[in-house]
Amino acid sequence: MILPTVHRNGTSREELVELRRATCTALRQATEALSAMAPNARDYYVAGPGAMTAALKQHDQRMAAIHNVYAEVVAEAMAILDEE
Repeated sequence: MILPTVHRNGTSREELVELRRATCTALRQATEALSAMAPNARDYYVAGPGAMTAALKQHDQRMAAIHNVYAEVVAEAMAILDEE
């Protein structure tokens, strides 16, 4: 993980952390929105066998991608806070 260096001529530690906090809030909202559009079998059964399974797999991959970004941003914020 490449972290910004907190120094006199750069962005303050507080702002760097706040930007990451705001990003986490947006990612939580994205997770809620994505959860709301989770596949429902009634929308896939006419596409044939395996369509619902494929749709669920795609949905899970999207959820995992957001979760991974969220975890990275949290780790960055924590590392910035721990910098001396």
